[in-house]
Amino acid sequence: MRIAILAAFEDELTDIHHIFPELRETIIGKRRCFVTKFNGHEILISLMGVGTISAASATTAICERFEPDFILVSGVAGGLDSQNKVGDLILAKKIVDIDMLGFEEICQGTPYEANCLTDPHTLKKTTNEYEVNKLILNMCVSISLDGLLSGNIASSNIFPAPLNLMNKIRDMGCTAIEMESAGVFKAASYYDTPVLTIRAISNTLSKDGNDSGTTPDAIKLCSSRLRAFLTEFVKLIPTLEKTLGSQIHKKIDGIIKKYGLIEHPEGGWFCEKFRSKDIVRAQGISSLRYFNQDRIAGSSIIYLLAENNFSGWHTVQSDETWNFHDGDAFVLRIIDPKTEKLEEITIGSQTNNIQFTVKAGQVFCAETTGCYSLVGCMVTPGFEYKDFKLITKQEFQTKFPQFSKLTRLAREKETVEYNCTVSF
Repeated sequence: MRIAILAAFEDELTDIHHIFPELRETIIGKRRCFVTKFNGHEILISLMGVGTISAASATTAICERFEPDFILVSGVAGGLDSQNKVGDLILAKKIVDIDMLGFEEICQGTPYEANCLTDPHTLKKTTNEYEVNKLILNMCVSISLDGLLSGNIASSNIFPAPLNLMNKIRDMGCTAIEMESAGVFKAASYYDTPVLTIRAISNTLSKDGNDSGTTPDAIKLCSSRLRAFLTEFVKLIPTLEKTLGSQIHKKIDGIIKKYGLIEHPEGGWFCEKFRSKDIVRAQGISSLRYFNQDRIAGSSIIYLLAENNFSGWHTVQSDETWNFHDGDAFVLRIIDPKTEKLEEITIGSQTNNIQFTVKAGQVFCAETTGCYSLVGCMVTPGFEYKDFKLITKQEFQTKFPQFSKLTRLAREKETVEYNCTVSF
């Protein structure tokens, strides 16, 4: 599991090395980050800079390169509740982007309403509120620490607070205000990456937004309190992994139902979306691959690969073009049957490849690098089961003993009866 821990500035993470002593510096998107292994999990720690713009920019870079399964925003905040004390910890139930407050009402009835109220990438309605995953929140609320509370948190680039909006902020039940979480949640939403915010109260604000000031020892106290939370949080990573896993499984099930996918003999799930009505016949030596028979010009499927599943070693007697659509990157492993050379191609939105064509007759398999990969496969001439051969473990070991470690990606037996010109 990959977890990114983000903070705005260094003083908020002064004590982090006590939890993760073996931090190694790396550069991601021209940003200094620190990575380590913790009980088999990958942890990344990075400073974002102050404000929602810096936070969104850093989060995007980290999601693109590190591909975290979960993001934790850690830092200080101003307390809005009269009961707040310096050092109290607030877990966000909801993040409210104060800078976007009222945007929807302002746009309604104007030329901007048609397009500006819809995200151009997700085509979802724009929002200024981000709900925290309730299962994750409940898990963290259970941590036994004095002064650990939960509540709505306001996020704004105006420091210490937008005074003219204080009444609205309080009406929305916000108990703290900070400057980064809205940017993190917005950027992470494009990657379906869950985010949790933990804030330590460093100062308090009056009802009209006047700041009581930050004492010289407040930030040090907050860093110590955040360390206490993080020390307990890392103990919950196995539970967090199971929780996120169940959420991913629900999403995978949703994709299968949405597109009407069924299990494929080679592994994964698929649905044929296109079969050409045009008929073609290969010429010359290529015609032997098709038994001198006609074939449709082309066909395509939607294909889903999930973790703990794979597309087993097989051959197809036509060129097959793989296109990445959604989810995690996936790996194509291809063996040229003549040279017996192995090639590995990673395809996904974070790589240089979003499309790759496997040549007719090559031996290949595929598996996702993460939880799931949704792809499209176009076969030309069109796919026929009689042009397809699923290679068993025994056949693979006999033909390619030099790649014995990859026998795990072969099926025990064939599941479809057909003739094939490839001989093993």
